[in-house]
Amino acid sequence: MNKPQFKDIGVPVFHDDRGTFSATPIRDGESQVNISFNEKAGTFRGMHLQLGEFAQTKRLRVIRGEIIDFIASMIPGDDPNEVLQFRMTPGQELTVPKG
Repeated sequence: MNKPQFKDIGVPVFHDDRGTFSATPIRDGESQVNISFNEKAGTFRGMHLQLGEFAQTKRLRVIRGEIIDFIASMIPGDDPNEVLQFRMTPGQELTVPKG
């Protein structure tokens, strides 16, 4: 039986007044995984649009607590004032397609 190989990739962890945030570096076509823990209810964090070669599908998953997510479409022809709201609780996941 082969022993599993472990590699320390040195994932940075950032702390601020909202809580803790960590993002794995993107390497060789891998997906980026971001994890955040917020100390207080009502914490605001942003998710940002990326275009072209940097475009990413965004996935949000709740482990504990609740997330209220607001999404505005940036697709030409869509109403930029229309904002979708999603309320998510543990076990739910939301996928926002890239672009």
